[in-house]
Amino acid sequence: MYNKGGNMLHTLRQLVDNDQKWRMILRKMNKKFYHQTVTTNQIEAFLSRETALDLTPFFNQYLRSIEIPTLEYKVENDVLIFDKLSGLESGEEDASLLSNKQYTSFEITFDWKIEKGGNSGFMWGVREDSLYKYPYQTGPEIQIIDTQAYDVPEEIQGGEIEYNNIVSDLAQKKHYLGALYGLFPPNNQIKPKTAGEWNNYHIKIDQELNKGWVKLNNILINEFPLEGELWDERVSMSKFSKFIGYLYLHIGKPSASRA
Repeated sequence: MYNKGGNMLHTLRQLVDNDQKWRMILRKMNKKFYHQTVTTNQIEAFLSRETALDLTPFFNQYLRSIEIPTLEYKVENDVLIFDKLSGLESGEEDASLLSNKQYTSFEITFDWKIEKGGNSGFMWGVREDSLYKYPYQTGPEIQIIDTQAYDVPEEIQGGEIEYNNIVSDLAQKKHYLGALYGLFPPNNQIKPKTAGEWNNYHIKIDQELNKGWVKLNNILINEFPLEGELWDERVSMSKFSKFIGYLYLHIGKPSASRA
């Protein structure tokens, strides 16, 4: 029991990723609850507030569950491997990987490859808030998907939801590789490598110029505004119109997702 408590605190320390801040939190907690009988909810609320993190998944996993956590991310030969169904499909907690920093304008390039039938993506502007369960509810997504699934939709991973997402999008390709998911499809210059081979994304989000673009293997495949009349029109016609988080895209966290 005592070993688990110590391990939980050490794991939380890693999530905070700032030892000076972590020491201040522990001292403040000790001072605030000195000589008091406290409840689990009080401590959870205090730590969530002071760390500015949504610690619900953390406490659900390490405090309320006796199951050993499943390894979802691993590094092999300097490659980060993500092997987990999205929470939307599995019914479990969301499995997306988020940055611990927030950004406004940014530029990023990275190599990626996906398995046959795979479906993933890169998001930005993600806000961690108890109002939202999944990153896509606040952050637009640059789609990563095995394009062969558009020829054989039955091969897509992720079950009925992902199958329907493809079948309903065969003409518009707003869920296709390089698309700003559900909003702006890629152009006809897209030439991806097949599943299992390395591709490269170069993504730029420029709030001052009100412009975002995506390059695949050094070829420009998508350009889109970040706000304004056209943006509002596309959002209003999409499933994202019901998410108020889509109104606040100027700052947020990048995220990698997996379906």
